[in-house]
Amino acid sequence: MFFYLSILLPVACVGSFLWYLQGNETNHTGMEFLLLLVPFLICAIISAVKIPKKKLFLLPFLLNITSMGFFYVIDHYNIMVEYGRWTKRGMPERFGKALNRLFKNTLTHPVMMKNQPC
Repeated sequence: MFFYLSILLPVACVGSFLWYLQGNETNHTGMEFLLLLVPFLICAIISAVKIPKKKLFLLPFLLNITSMGFFYVIDHYNIMVEYGRWTKRGMPERFGKALNRLFKNTLTHPVMMKNQPC
């Protein structure tokens, strides 16, 4: 039973978070999603204890560790940040929007344009 729950937890959390992220135009939310790291860590530790007995428990261990990394990266790169941290960070814009603007400015930079006389 634990095996299935420890696989369902990260898959459901990451899937529902991606669905939420897709529908949200801003990069801040009232939801404190970093609290999900605690159940992921608990499931990963229990799975790690069971790995020597059954090699199949490597799958939930890796899924939970990967999910922890996913939520850390989402927060670290300002893709989606809890509102309190977002204001403390100076209300940064979403990582993808900043990246698009960076590439847009690079492609229209006068040095990069082909038809410019030297």
